[in-house]
Amino acid sequence: MLAVAVLWAPQIERFGDLWQYLQAVLAYAVPPIVALFAAGLFWRGANAAGARATLRVGTLCGLGLFLLTTVLHMVHLQFLYAAPILLAIELAVLVAASLRWPAARSAAVDALLWSGADYRAEIRRLRDLGLFANYRAQALALLILTALIVAAFR
Repeated sequence: MLAVAVLWAPQIERFGDLWQYLQAVLAYAVPPIVALFAAGLFWRGANAAGARATLRVGTLCGLGLFLLTTVLHMVHLQFLYAAPILLAIELAVLVAASLRWPAARSAAVDALLWSGADYRAEIRRLRDLGLFANYRAQALALLILTALIVAAFR
């Protein structure tokens, strides 16, 4: 990995600034992880075979698209468009591989997955808390505050 980093380091200057480079690299590297997290949280059919396939295919697709768009300039696709495209591909791979090689379900796994019943129970629990102890109210206040700060500095 050190040799790869040494060989890759001169390529960073092609991006103009370090922030642009970081955003571009993350847009191509993160979608497989997001696909696994989101599908694993909300879909009971996701399994280890699907996760392995998603990481393998997702890494290859992300690396390939990064090289084609950013390094070789053969494809003109802005990285903000590449991220959702890669996410859709990786979700499809996860679903296909999980359906192709289904795993036995267990009660231990089912207990870790989000459900509508969990949501309703949480609503009942949060209803009894004050606004300062309710994380949803805090998140809403944070979003409003962020919007006001962004608007003030535009």
